[in-house]
Amino acid sequence: MTKGIIVFLFTILSVNIYSTTFKVGPGKTYTELGSVPWVTLTAGDTVLIYWK
Repeated sequence: MTKGIIVFLFTILSVNIYSTTFKVGPGKTYTELGSVPWVTLTAGDTVLIYWK
């Protein structure tokens, strides 16, 4: 039982370590949607779009 919990926690924590948040909008890291590296997005990545 304990071994299963440890494996579960390791899996959850490892997924969150490699996720990236991309901010798009005026004054943000990416100013246009075309600037986001869409091809390289992976599971867990987030794209936040700020409207003008």
